[in-house]
Amino acid sequence: MKQQQLKVRKTNRKGGHYLRVWLEGEERLHHAGFFHSVRYDREISDGAIYLRVNPEGRYKVAGKQNKKTGQWRPIIDISAKDLPGFQAGDDLTATFYAGVMRIHIHKEDLQQAA
Repeated sequence: MKQQQLKVRKTNRKGGHYLRVWLEGEERLHHAGFFHSVRYDREISDGAIYLRVNPEGRYKVAGKQNKKTGQWRPIIDISAKDLPGFQAGDDLTATFYAGVMRIHIHKEDLQQAA
């Protein structure tokens, strides 16, 4: 199991404001099986975003190719008008398991909101 700290950011796109969660980098994403072009499904449940590797999945891991080595750096960009339960500025933790990623709000943020 590996973890990474993230933040929900606001972005402007045609048609309005969107929320965005951005993950990039080989070590953690590869550890969980999220390589460039791998398909996956996304589910928001119980205050967390779950990403699950699925060959028939709706979403696909994007990437950026290193011009010198030819290696692909995986990128997952979760962007939506509304991510239920999440707000711009929320501090998040992504936990990586084999074939699954769980993204949730830091416990400290939840305690402050109470």
